[in-house]
Amino acid sequence: MRFFPSAARRRVGAVAVACSLALGAIAVPLAHADFSSGDDLEHKQKRVQNRIENAHDHLEMSSGRLVRAAGRLDAARVDLDAARDTLGGARTRLGDARVVDQQMRERLAQAEADLEVARLAVISGTAAVGRQRDSVASVISSIYTEGDPELLAFAALLDSRTPDDLIRQEGVRDVIVGR
Repeated sequence: MRFFPSAARRRVGAVAVACSLALGAIAVPLAHADFSSGDDLEHKQKRVQNRIENAHDHLEMSSGRLVRAAGRLDAARVDLDAARDTLGGARTRLGDARVVDQQMRERLAQAEADLEVARLAVISGTAAVGRQRDSVASVISSIYTEGDPELLAFAALLDSRTPDDLIRQEGVRDVIVGR
């Protein structure tokens, strides 16, 4: 097929005219809207400005909340640090108390062992005193049978168990020795 130059020119011209008309058709309502809705644009501008102001107010309010939250966070961190320090001190005191507790347990065990030794010593001492008392009583009896009244009084003193008994026995000794 062969194209004729004049047909191509007509086609290009037709396309250009169609585009011009389309642009004109679009531009006329827009131009008309610009001129006829000036009040509408001012209204839209005011709405946009109001939205900007509201957004600014919200931003300030959010910023205030953020500042207060940051302040509370800082205070909480200070409280947390103080609590950690207190906890560290308490743990140190607890460790010290455990050491003291262990020392006290060891001292208690030693004291209980010493008490048991002392009980055994008391039992042994009581038995020894009984044996000595019997021995002294035997010696005094033999001397008494031989007639020494001072030794009889001495035996009476050994038999005393309380200070009152001792005073009474001393009175008895004085009476016996006096006779």
